[in-house]
Amino acid sequence: MRVLFTTGHGANKSTYCITSTEKMIKFVLIMQICQAAMGVCTGPISDNLHYNSYKECAITGYKKSYEIMNELKAEDLDKFRTIINFYCKEVSNA
Repeated sequence: MRVLFTTGHGANKSTYCITSTEKMIKFVLIMQICQAAMGVCTGPISDNLHYNSYKECAITGYKKSYEIMNELKAEDLDKFRTIINFYCKEVSNA
């Protein structure tokens, strides 16, 4: 991360740069839709968005799971015992 700041006025004006070597940790949401009755799952699916915190990623996972479950037909949920698994994978940004 690079931060620029300026001090002073006119001829006494100076610009400084602070560079941090600390990597910013982000998280990516990975989801799978499974049919427990059949013992099968889709491959891992990601929205490829980078979340700033684990909490933000996890809450999004629960919200998306809820939305997906509400879109599926009740009889299919009952028949296949559909479940949604998700996890938040840590990624580093330089």
